[in-house]
Amino acid sequence: MSRGDLAGLVAAFGAALHDAGLPVGPDRSERFARAVTLLAPTTTAELHRCARATLTCHPEQFEILDRVFDAVFRGYADDPADFRGDPNATGTSTTSASSGSTPSAGPPPPARRPPAGRSRSRSPPSAARPNASRRGTSPP
Repeated sequence: MSRGDLAGLVAAFGAALHDAGLPVGPDRSERFARAVTLLAPTTTAELHRCARATLTCHPEQFEILDRVFDAVFRGYADDPADFRGDPNATGTSTTSASSGSTPSAGPPPPARRPPAGRSRSRSPPSAARPNASRRGTSPP
């Protein structure tokens, strides 16, 4: 993300927080932008912690911040891999648009087992008879 993109995003987010009732001005928005630049969050959860630490000053403000943060960042910033396989996850849909059913990957593959009558702990024949490779000689 370029500095211009970050500045625009932080300004819009700060304005949305201010409109929702938080006392967020340019000073707090700048603090948030600096934290994002320094910490370089890689997940939405890390970005959320940066926002809470820099844009609020009382725990009573968390509810407003959380609501605006979810509206601005959740849904397009979440990594879909975080929600893969969880039908109760809030990030992405796990239902098929055409059928409305939950896709299934099918049963897991069967475990690999040695053929019947063979043991895994068995040594190869050459290890059991060290001189077996010499033809015509008897073992010592």
